[in-house]
Amino acid sequence: MARARRPLDDYRGKRDFGRTPEPAGGAGPSSAGATRFVVHRHEARNLHYDLRLEHEGALLSFAVPKGFSDRPADKRLAVRTEDHPLEYLTFAGRIPEGEYGAGAMTVWDEGTVRWLPDDDAAAALREGELKLLLDGRRLRGEWHLVRTKPDERHWLLFKSKDRYVGPGRDAARRVDLSAAPRAPLPKRVRRAEPAETVAPFTDPERLYELDLDGRRVLVETDLPPDGPATRGATAARIGGGPRGASSREASAARGASSREASAARGATGVRFRGLRGGRAALAPVVDALALLRARRALLDGVLVVQGPDDRPDRALLDEVLAGRASGDLLLYLFDVLHDDGLDLRPLPLRDRKAVLRDMLPEDPGPLLFLDHVVGAGEELARATAAAGLPGLVAKRADAPWRGGPTDDWSRVRVPSADATSRGSVRERLRLDADARPAPRVSNPDKLLWPEDGVTKQDLVDWYAGVADVLLPYLADRPVHMDRRPDGIHGKAFYQRHVTESLPDLLATVEIAGRDDPAPKPHFVCGDVASLLALANLASIDLHPWHSRVGSLESPDWAVIDLDPKGAPFAHVVRLAKDVGRLLRGIGLRPLLKTSGKTGLHVYVPLAEGYGYETVRMFCEAVARLVARSRPEIATVERSLAARGGRVYVDFGQNRRGATVVPPYVPRPVPGATVSAPLAWDELETDLTPADFTIRTMPDRLAERGDLFAPLLTDRQELEPALARLEEVVRDG
Repeated sequence: MARARRPLDDYRGKRDFGRTPEPAGGAGPSSAGATRFVVHRHEARNLHYDLRLEHEGALLSFAVPKGFSDRPADKRLAVRTEDHPLEYLTFAGRIPEGEYGAGAMTVWDEGTVRWLPDDDAAAALREGELKLLLDGRRLRGEWHLVRTKPDERHWLLFKSKDRYVGPGRDAARRVDLSAAPRAPLPKRVRRAEPAETVAPFTDPERLYELDLDGRRVLVETDLPPDGPATRGATAARIGGGPRGASSREASAARGASSREASAARGATGVRFRGLRGGRAALAPVVDALALLRARRALLDGVLVVQGPDDRPDRALLDEVLAGRASGDLLLYLFDVLHDDGLDLRPLPLRDRKAVLRDMLPEDPGPLLFLDHVVGAGEELARATAAAGLPGLVAKRADAPWRGGPTDDWSRVRVPSADATSRGSVRERLRLDADARPAPRVSNPDKLLWPEDGVTKQDLVDWYAGVADVLLPYLADRPVHMDRRPDGIHGKAFYQRHVTESLPDLLATVEIAGRDDPAPKPHFVCGDVASLLALANLASIDLHPWHSRVGSLESPDWAVIDLDPKGAPFAHVVRLAKDVGRLLRGIGLRPLLKTSGKTGLHVYVPLAEGYGYETVRMFCEAVARLVARSRPEIATVERSLAARGGRVYVDFGQNRRGATVVPPYVPRPVPGATVSAPLAWDELETDLTPADFTIRTMPDRLAERGDLFAPLLTDRQELEPALARLEEVVRDG
């Protein structure tokens, strides 16, 4: 009598456990706690994702070639593969060549899953429709897997319409939340406060926010998982109204929510910690909070009411909350401490604010994101004084949350100003390029990109608009200019050193060369005024060093430049995939961007202390391995004649004084293209750098955020990667 096949027979039959590091598994019972899931990023022959769901002592596995999308209309193929052992929930490693699924396997997401509607996974599998409620770091809310007929292996994966629906991203948040521990929402939190009050100052490591005259509140939410169809219906449900209520009943429930179910006590699923009263006035704010792209959250913000002169009026705010006056409440949010079971307090402020921006609904109503300016404290102080607002708060961008008075926050005094120039508070809170003093642009109508109609004024406006995201990549670094006063087709000159004819406001640092011991002044661009001054000099693109003033011998990142010089861009894409796969296989987390011209750049952010020679040797080893594996399309020959139409895998930029353009810098080529950060999943043969221009990038930045931000914070050690690289070389 033939033995019945066990759940892991197919899995074990495809693997040699003497060679692969994968677990053999015991197909034991499922965990007694919550049912778990994991998503692996699998760089096998073709990049794909593996969704694995705990079920009856094993993991149901689905290969998802195109990854995930939070837009319900995006239906993604999911191929049912063999069941995997429970030990795969935590497996990560490199499966060697020659083994089934060879390539790097990393955990992309993990969390818990609930099978809807009745946790009956077996019945759902038989019927061919799985409804999953995922609670992960990246994937959240309800997802559906529907089997297509007649093929039993092929399914479609798509997002259900709920509060986590988005514009087509692969995750609920734009930032890496791996450093945020899982924890319940904290019951008691001491508010962070500035430790000192200081005069205006400029610091590229600080985020500057307006200090509004209002009521500081911590907002706690505990909302239902499903997404609201309308704000009013949601408010009724959150306020206790029945799901099947008529519109009249729902309206009555909303009224009861406003009048009787105190938001301050949390009866609506929204609680304002430390705030008493204001139930009726808070109702629109509660309705808006019900639409957050999160269920359980703890937010920091300030309640504001505009007075007759359109300024925040604290006295009127108190009257409105007490029910003695009328007025529209605005809730300006500036931080988030907790996000759906994740404690965000250890994360840097810049990442917490990125999460907060993602949480806000598409139609936020009275919820407003309190934006900030990076570095330009003195400029913003002048604009704030002119607007008649009381002051600023300067916060360290890389600081975790610390309760109580903290040196990470400073209150900034601003001088008083005549109120006649004050606009509405909403207008004044647009902390973008329009709020900054604009430089006088010489020759503003000069066409720098003639074919595209892009002028010098357009260039200055571009740099003003992206200053907040660009400046952190320039701050404290010597910067070289590529000046094109007659446009991209005119005479160009590369300027490294400061001359007497340049504006006095440009900061400088004296640096001695390798062969010339006499120090020479180099530019340092750390604020908006300097950035716009460089743009006004027709420096179309800027080239910062890899190292900073004070540690010029130690680069902050390694870079490999894939330079086609006439080779097909499809070859550049293929080699970038190879470089990324190799780096991830040895434990690193590389970043990718276009050069803005015809190439691609792969970066690895580094921990402190590595010298240029160490970094160059590491990059050379990577480059030679990749070129050796693709000799028909790749080379490490620097000479153009010796390349033979192949892509140059350039490791030589890792030296003192060498520069590579940072993200968001335009390039002097037709199209006004920009060096654009990419997600690795965007690396396909139909990718073209021409898609990323000064006209298209603003929308991309608004939708995707700064994909290159980990370069500034994700410091990685090279020693473990070097050891693994030696293993790769030995394996051939």
